[in-house]
Amino acid sequence: MSKRSVFIVMVVFCLFSAEARAARIGGVEIRLRGGVSEVYDDNITYAKTGKIHDFITRPTIGAAATYEGKNTSFSASGSYYHEFYADKSNFNNNGGDFTATINSELSKFDKVTLSDTFTRTYNPHSFEDQFGRTSGRYNSTRNRVNFGYARDISRHFGLSLRYSNEYNTYSRSDIAKSFLNTAGVEGAYILSSDMSFIAAYDFTRRDFDPGLHATTNTLSGGLRKYFTKQLYFDGMGGIDLIKSYSGRNYTKPMVVVSLTDDINDRTRATLSFSKRYDTISYSQDLFDQWRVSAGLSHELSQKLRGNLSAFYGRGEYVGTGAISKLMGSSIVLTHDINDNWKANVNYSFSRQISTSADGGYRKNTVTVGLTAEF
Repeated sequence: MSKRSVFIVMVVFCLFSAEARAARIGGVEIRLRGGVSEVYDDNITYAKTGKIHDFITRPTIGAAATYEGKNTSFSASGSYYHEFYADKSNFNNNGGDFTATINSELSKFDKVTLSDTFTRTYNPHSFEDQFGRTSGRYNSTRNRVNFGYARDISRHFGLSLRYSNEYNTYSRSDIAKSFLNTAGVEGAYILSSDMSFIAAYDFTRRDFDPGLHATTNTLSGGLRKYFTKQLYFDGMGGIDLIKSYSGRNYTKPMVVVSLTDDINDRTRATLSFSKRYDTISYSQDLFDQWRVSAGLSHELSQKLRGNLSAFYGRGEYVGTGAISKLMGSSIVLTHDINDNWKANVNYSFSRQISTSADGGYRKNTVTVGLTAEF
């Protein structure tokens, strides 16, 4: 029996025996999850020319744990997968993810949040991850820790502190590992039930090892405005004071805006836009970029849900002058077979246009899968 068959049999066995394995330890509920998906990818190496296509079988197994206390809640989930390529078995790989979050109310006015997110994969999880990515097929590992503290000073005013640390490493020798540290403070003022204002300061430093570092001081302000009970606008704008990897200083505007419409209890639409000079984990260069994305989710029936998304971004590397554009769209349909089992179909298209010699690709993927949680 092949390794692929053995792994799939193990996943199916675990799922069918999951009801016996589900457990509650003290106040912690533990649930098993997993599934099997079949993927068709027409460009597995993200190549501009000489594309390679293949069918990929991806069995996945994982678990989730939750705890709800009087003042503290905890959730954690993780999964492991193995990808088996039908023709290109030398591309077989494995990966996974892990997420944990703790929320605690220290008092009536004080709240603390701590989270950790880890991923290891050969394929970006979103169009945002693809944007600005160095072309090619390679493994990436990312771990991000977030800490937040919030205090309600008065009925209308709140203050919060935040810190995050992100670590990125890649299997390509020409991409150095990097560390991103961010610390910030934010004040929020609630003017009325439909209007609130925000002012913030953030300091960011990205280090490459081996390599140089860049720092950014950001002063920003914004608001949230409800036009109706279901339609609201979020906007932040300000300036980035940047000291680049070369030591050159920049003063650049930044803006992040979004519009959300909870049309009804079954339908939500979103539209967002952002523009800024940014540091990214793939290159020791500033990325002058803007992006726009849209999404629509709708419950077609009690058991059938659909999601549409679209993305377009344009960025220029300041040091080299290389320009990268990414456009993408996807559609996902999910059907609840019963309380435990779900079937899903996903189609995704992405196209990168780049002025660099080895950049640019076109990619289509179709995924059909079956997942379960007990």
